[in-house]
Formats: sequence, structure tokens, C-alpha cells
Amino acid sequence: MTRILLHYVLPIALPTIVYFGWLWLTRNKRAAAGEPEEAQRRTPWFWLIVTGFVLMAGGLIYLGLTDGTRPGAA
Repeated sequence: MTRILLHYVLPIALPTIVYFGWLWLTRNKRAAAGEPEEAQRRTPWFWLIVTGFVLMAGGLIYLGLTDGTRPGAA
């Protein structure tokens, strides 16, 4: 179960979690700057998903290169 979380779920969810954390931490600064509410609500979903898949692919490549036995070994 931990492997599934670390290699599939976390890399896909991590960019979104970081993005929303950043929005939460900077909300007062953006409000003080007079940024319109509409601009604050625009979320770059496409780039969050692409970044998640890139992180997941990197994790799977790392797992494939470092885990397991040599090919042909029983």
C-alpha cells in the first residue's frame, strides 16, 4: 500500500498540494495588492496534471532502475 502511495498517488497529487499551499500562504498579499478575485481563482490545472505525471514517470523510472533483480535471474 505504501508503494502505491509513494509511486502513484503522491507524485500526481504533490503539485496540486504545493500550488494550493502557495495560494493559501499568499492570499493576504494578493488581496492587499488589489488583485481581482477572478484572477485568484484561475488554477492552471493542465500544468498541475502534467507536472504530476512527469513526477510519477520519474518515480517509476527510478524504481525500475534501482529495484529488483537482474534480468534472467530466477
